[in-house]
Amino acid sequence: DISREPRRTGRRRGSAATIQLTQTSSYERMEHTGEESTPSEPGAAPTHKVLHSSQRIISVQRDSPIAFSHDGNLLAYAGENHTIRVLERSGDSGDYDEYATLVGMTDTVKVLTFHADAPSGAASSSSAGRIRLCSGGMGGIFVWDVVPGRVQPVMTIQSGRAPGHEAQVECLCWILGNTTLVSGSKDATFKMWDASDGRLSLLETNDDHKSSVLCLAYSEGASLLASTGRDSSIKVWDVSTLHLSMRGKRADDSSIRINLKFNLEGHRGDVTSIGFAQGEDVLFSGARDNTVKIWELVSGTNVRTLTGHKADVRFVQPMNGTKLLITGSMDGTIKFWELAPIETKRSTNESDIDKILNAQPTILAEEKVAVGDALLHTLEAHTSGVYAVQLNPARPVMATTARLNEVRVWSIEDTSSPLSTQEVVGHSGPVTAVRLCNEDAWLATVSTDFHLYLFNTANGGLIGKVDCGAGMFSLSATPDASLVVAGGNDFAIKAIPIAEGAPNRFELAVNMPGHAGKVNCLACSPDGLYVASVAQDFTLRIWPLAASGTYTGTTASPDTVEQLAQVQPHKGAPMVVVWSLAHKGVLATCSNDHDIATWLFSGSGKPRREWEVKGAHSKLVSALCFGVHGSADVLFSGSWDHSIKAWNFQRSSSVPLMTMTGHRGRISELRVSENGTLLTSSSADGTLRVWDASDPFECQCECAEDGPKRIVTTVDAGADFAVSGYDDGCVRIWPFSAIMSS
Repeated sequence: DISREPRRTGRRRGSAATIQLTQTSSYERMEHTGEESTPSEPGAAPTHKVLHSSQRIISVQRDSPIAFSHDGNLLAYAGENHTIRVLERSGDSGDYDEYATLVGMTDTVKVLTFHADAPSGAASSSSAGRIRLCSGGMGGIFVWDVVPGRVQPVMTIQSGRAPGHEAQVECLCWILGNTTLVSGSKDATFKMWDASDGRLSLLETNDDHKSSVLCLAYSEGASLLASTGRDSSIKVWDVSTLHLSMRGKRADDSSIRINLKFNLEGHRGDVTSIGFAQGEDVLFSGARDNTVKIWELVSGTNVRTLTGHKADVRFVQPMNGTKLLITGSMDGTIKFWELAPIETKRSTNESDIDKILNAQPTILAEEKVAVGDALLHTLEAHTSGVYAVQLNPARPVMATTARLNEVRVWSIEDTSSPLSTQEVVGHSGPVTAVRLCNEDAWLATVSTDFHLYLFNTANGGLIGKVDCGAGMFSLSATPDASLVVAGGNDFAIKAIPIAEGAPNRFELAVNMPGHAGKVNCLACSPDGLYVASVAQDFTLRIWPLAASGTYTGTTASPDTVEQLAQVQPHKGAPMVVVWSLAHKGVLATCSNDHDIATWLFSGSGKPRREWEVKGAHSKLVSALCFGVHGSADVLFSGSWDHSIKAWNFQRSSSVPLMTMTGHRGRISELRVSENGTLLTSSSADGTLRVWDASDPFECQCECAEDGPKRIVTTVDAGADFAVSGYDDGCVRIWPFSAIMSS
């Protein structure tokens, strides 16, 4: 049944425990994820230019870790495509703008941590001033020098290969003045690595935990390291034997180890967060039992338990000693607590029986806090749950990530009323359509994840978002950028005001019911008067659009618009509809019956078929695009047969002007640049190609990021750049200047 959606059969790479980074060509690393794809001939070299990196990637990994640099000027998070995005704080606005993209990981990023400058006592003076970032995941430990641009790792310690961990790295922590890195893993061990000479050499492996090591925390003043795991325990270690002065003795005596000081029991679930109160003998812990426990570390006693969260506590961090506590949870909230004084139990003159009695945990009643503890504020941070929280070490700023592809930056200058100052998002499902608007200043995207996002193309910042209530498969914008129109799985077409100042901006202001199947494609006419749509109900429909500002509907009470006309354009399900910019009222459709056709709509009555080519391609026709300016008489079609054809529809010719080949997977979309000189094509072979939009119709450039290739699901072209969307939720921006000079 060729009318159904394409199945995605490509196998995702990076699932093996051992990952080797090798220098091979992009073609050797190519993963052809479409079922129609075929590899290129061995040794074949492209005759066109190849661009391996985009200017900007808009993507956030689900369950992303997050980290601030020690000066607070850099913020790092993970992208859905296994990259790490590093943002730099702008001096003017205080927002974080794109700084670097770290590549080289091949699976989910689990943890990030910055290392500031060279560690004290470093052997190499050449490392002074260097900012490094470490990440952990399935592949092991990766280390990058953080510099602007696209950066490969300078060091890796692979999982599954000695001396690395045998399983996924879950947590990382710098200790002892940044001379030592500690890593915890699903293999139930944590390892200590000597970083004093700029390298990572194994010092010690600890296997005292009975299950995965989930969290690590360090108290600089006390030389204490805390480790937690899925065994519900918290272990506190004296790590003074790891000091630089002891490294020589350690080399001569393998019996020198870190010493267990306390084994803290009391949580009834995985311990998922820990934090020391610096300068005080107090440790805080959060767990999957939804509680926060406070431990004093003179006698190793649980002095208090805080309740109130309704899911895993993912973050605990005291501030101002032990006066303020911030906690974050998978229930979507971040809580700010003012704590009563925490007394430590001095044990020097206590009898053994006193020590035993004092060591018994104090469990508070459910949903209560200790006398004197006060819950100052509960912040509803993320509806999908708070996954990670980091406090900026240099200013009152907090960054959070969610279960679903969100990063938010908050001002916490007033902890009773935190203010969201910036949001970075990515789609959690395949991106099905991207559209440039407002003279290419804005980028609208939709996905099967129900969301419509509007981005600033200059910096990738989020302008607004809409939950469309169903998976969306098509998107268009009016010429004046006052409305975007989307359609998808719920059969209805929705119009959303996006103009600045609109009272119902980012509301589902208009509903256009009528289709009886998934909306495959829709397009606004160049004059902004109509929307044309095609759907799985085998129909082409035309809808009227009102002038900007006319619609007053809201999501709760949308305006309803009735269709103007309806026809069945093909024997099969129509897949695409597009309008001609140069020829008034002319639109084109294609179908899974392999045919293409053009139509004339006069503003009333049914559209009239003007031209048709039966069997235009040997397989489903999946893409159409009219030329612009010098190529205005050309209609381009793309197919699952991997080819693109150029037709002079004005001459009513059934013979194509040119058949363009080179893609190794089905064509997903075609778009012509604003000046009409370039044609862009997206494909299941993982590439975006740029072609001449007129004779000789040659391929000028192939755009494909290094690493495993994902299906390019959609493309749009503006005046200065092309934008592509992918089945992993990523969106990439490719400047034409880089494409033509690559």
